[in-house]
Amino acid sequence: MSATSWVFNRFRQASENLNLDRTVEVNRRIFWGRMKWIAAVLAAYFLGMYEFFGLTPDESLAVLPGLVGSLAIQIITVVALLGANFLLFFGPFLLFARMGKETYEPGDASWDTKIEDVRGQASYACSGLNCMSV
Repeated sequence: MSATSWVFNRFRQASENLNLDRTVEVNRRIFWGRMKWIAAVLAAYFLGMYEFFGLTPDESLAVLPGLVGSLAIQIITVVALLGANFLLFFGPFLLFARMGKETYEPGDASWDTKIEDVRGQASYACSGLNCMSV
């Protein structure tokens, strides 16, 4: 084995180990970062339950399923109310779009209505025509 092949083989092997080591280090950092957040949340929960309600950690764990259940009910209620508001505001537009009907705003369409088609007294029709021309 020549000296140059040994150098290149060693360099290639070190590179593979370096990549594996970097991957492991990154994964360890991610894992411990997440564990710190979970530990901080649990510590805050236990401390809050002890300070505000005087519960020990085992009592706090016993209460936790009830708290999670009531939180889930609140989240479901808020999501349902948001969906109802969305349907209340945008439901008619969705229905019109589904039926293929169009909505018109004043001035969007010409209905070919003339002043002669207006029923009523002629003087009122003329005064309306004067107001529209101003």
